[in-house]
Amino acid sequence: MTKSTEHERTGKPEATDLDRRVGLFDMDGTLANYEKAMRTWLDLMKEPSEPDYEVHAREPSYFYERQRVIRRQPGFWRNLETIDVGFEVLRIAQEVGFRNIHACTRGPGDCPSAWSEKFEWIQKHKESGLLPSSMKITVTEDKGTVYGRFLCDDHIPFLNRWLEHRKRGLAILLLPVPRKIDYRSLHPNIFCFDGSQLNELRSKLEQAFVRKPGEAFVAS
Repeated sequence: MTKSTEHERTGKPEATDLDRRVGLFDMDGTLANYEKAMRTWLDLMKEPSEPDYEVHAREPSYFYERQRVIRRQPGFWRNLETIDVGFEVLRIAQEVGFRNIHACTRGPGDCPSAWSEKFEWIQKHKESGLLPSSMKITVTEDKGTVYGRFLCDDHIPFLNRWLEHRKRGLAILLLPVPRKIDYRSLHPNIFCFDGSQLNELRSKLEQAFVRKPGEAFVAS
């Protein structure tokens, strides 16, 4: 008679299974409030007669250049405030069983200091207890290459790129601020979370956690 595993006896994943259940979290706009900090700086530099441009606007060129200058200020990335709704996703992911949590963030090519300051941001919040002490960080130019059971991000193109390579993955589109989105055009594995649908979020994270290797994530 073969010896039963802990998974077979209790239904709970073994440690080796947990190691493969990676949860990915974007930083800027998901855990760290980039938009609030950038808006504060832009308002200080704005002329009274200027219109209000979107924080991420690339036109007019002078407005985009201001953003580039702001991003290069020492401490800009390190001192970003936290986003409650992103930490709510993290809390529920941990409650359903995810222990292998990684920050997965894009390193801007025009701002080398962001790479190190993002790492410092994670370390600071690990030391404060807001982030799990075991949390890893991946700074990448292509999130599509990073493995995970789910990715929580606020940027649709990054989620789409990730789903190209993780067709069985769960993509959580975080909506910390109201945005106009054509929901009909979204990939079926993208779940839009604005902080109110806690039960639905929990259900989807549970499904992402318990699905077997090679098994599809079934969007509902």
